[in-house]
Amino acid sequence: MLNYLWSFMIIFAVIIAGFRGGMSTITTAALNASEDAVTICIKTCGILCMWMGIMRIAEKAGLIDALAKK
Repeated sequence: MLNYLWSFMIIFAVIIAGFRGGMSTITTAALNASEDAVTICIKTCGILCMWMGIMRIAEKAGLIDALAKK
């Protein structure tokens, strides 16, 4: 249900911007938002890889099993 609401709001905003001449603003905002999303994904992947490496080292050292027993 919420998907329909968001879809309606986005489509309605694009239609209104088309009538008022603001399509360039919407295009610029969409491109800036997608650039930010890619940057966040790349940073998150780096952090995730670091923590997975630390957990792999802890697993090989036996720290995970020791913490599980406590």
